[in-house]
Amino acid sequence: MTKLREVEEESNKKEEEEGEEEEKEEKEEEEEEEGFRESREDNKEEVEEEEEVEEEEISSSVSYTTAIY
Repeated sequence: MTKLREVEEESNKKEEEEGEEEEKEEKEEEEEEEGFRESREDNKEEVEEEEEVEEEEISSSVSYTTAIY
């Protein structure tokens, strides 16, 4: 009976460890996905800012050129 109990306890312990490992992996995947999302958002904001600067430069260039003529 004690041997059966030991085997059962080891099995339960392994299942618990596997469950914890799966949770850890899922959490890491979620963090990685969140990092990608944040990175994409940052890149999007950066591109928008660059586009605004380019538009301002073009606008000021057009104004300067128009003023010369």
